[in-house]
Amino acid sequence: MTEDQRRLLEILAASDADGCTDVLLLRHGIPIEMIAEVVRAGLATAQPGRLLYGEVVDTKLLITDAGRWALAKR
Repeated sequence: MTEDQRRLLEILAASDADGCTDVLLLRHGIPIEMIAEVVRAGLATAQPGRLLYGEVVDTKLLITDAGRWALAKR
């Protein structure tokens, strides 16, 4: 796991039970490609967040048990 992926997982682990939005992660400097990699690896999940006029405005991300385990491993 790269340091940036670790930082992303640490942000998700520190977020509340509702998770963290992709917009917030982007503001932290996390590239959207890295967010997608972590989700594809099963370390986080992505769910549609708020809707505006029937369109998804943001995506909520939550750390998975596998993501917590990966953080603890190091």
